[in-house]
Amino acid sequence: ANLVGGSNPNRTRSISQERTLNMYPEPVPSGAYPSVLLPWPGSKTFSDGTGSGDPRGIYTHNRTGVVYKVVGTSLYSTDSDGAETLIGTISGSGLVLFESVEDSVGDIASKLLITSDTNGYVYNIDTDTLTTVTDGSYSPGGSVVSINSFVIWQLLEDNYAVADVGNPESIQGENVSTVPSFADDLVQIYRFRETIYMMGARSIEPFYDGGAGTNPLVAVQSGTSPVGLISRGCVCSNENLMYWVGNDKILYRTNAYEPQSVTTPSVANKLKDYDFTGARVRCIKQDGQNFVMILTSSAT
Repeated sequence: ANLVGGSNPNRTRSISQERTLNMYPEPVPSGAYPSVLLPWPGSKTFSDGTGSGDPRGIYTHNRTGVVYKVVGTSLYSTDSDGAETLIGTISGSGLVLFESVEDSVGDIASKLLITSDTNGYVYNIDTDTLTTVTDGSYSPGGSVVSINSFVIWQLLEDNYAVADVGNPESIQGENVSTVPSFADDLVQIYRFRETIYMMGARSIEPFYDGGAGTNPLVAVQSGTSPVGLISRGCVCSNENLMYWVGNDKILYRTNAYEPQSVTTPSVANKLKDYDFTGARVRCIKQDGQNFVMILTSSAT
């Protein structure tokens, strides 16, 4: 019998009791066996860590490769040797999301955008300055993305705003918009390749940069999907695909606009027992293979 495979326990144990724990299958096209089970790698300490409180978010800056993280209400940078430097304070207690942006002209410093459940922040890396977004048109919606030279902030009440080019802290009132097709709550804005996904609780609407005006986002015709995002932070992507946990607790993927379930019945039966409040989804690569990690609290 072939013992190499993933977890696939059936609710009826007489049908299948197969469970793979802390191991993963890897194909071996030219080996003695077509596939093998390998142990999931352990971990080692990279940084001793500073500060106190719960970890709220971590991010590697696109340009510098420096790791930034928020622990409690403190923002730190971590260099390649694991040394941490305190930058400033990020308010709130929930998940923190990051986005890096650079001006296309090159005469404006590289910036790190940060959103919490209470505020938006801009960290100027070149001048080591952390500022709070105080524009009167901004309200903290919890996510931010950039495309080309534009920055798009998620706002409260299903709204989003396109900031001034080169100045993510400045938002003109006429550049505040509502996602047109939504009849549900906007959970998170996410960018995959050249598409901006407005991810709601029960539907997802894709936009693209139309290149015209100060608010260039144009909805993709007939692109709205009837699958939502279960919680902010439950979406990730690699070089090929975008993955997210839908409002039905199913893991989906897409490389365009059509959602495709990648969840087997046995895994779906397991996921339905978990609380996704505060959950996170991460895309990682191990030995050339792509993995999706779903980090949740204990089962209900």
